[in-house]
Amino acid sequence: MNSGASFEIDLSVYPLEAVLRASYWLADQAVVSLRDLPPGRLLVDVRAHSGVSAEAVCERLQTALIDFAIRVDVERQTQELRTLIWRTAFAEVAGTGRT
Repeated sequence: MNSGASFEIDLSVYPLEAVLRASYWLADQAVVSLRDLPPGRLLVDVRAHSGVSAEAVCERLQTALIDFAIRVDVERQTQELRTLIWRTAFAEVAGTGRT
């Protein structure tokens, strides 16, 4: 029988995109289900695969949430710079030299 555990996430702390990425990252260890809880919270239900502890997966998920929340934040902060780099690179390849 698969073990299960649940916990809540505050979406003002962790963006939904980070929650989804972290959940997918642990898909080889558990099935993660999400359910809206008002106001601005999610219930995370973890059903661990055979031989894996749901509590251990919850701990990994909570740690991964911090990692993925930082990644989402960095992506947002650097989006304009990354777009400029891509435009410059493609302009050079196309021979226009313009951005």
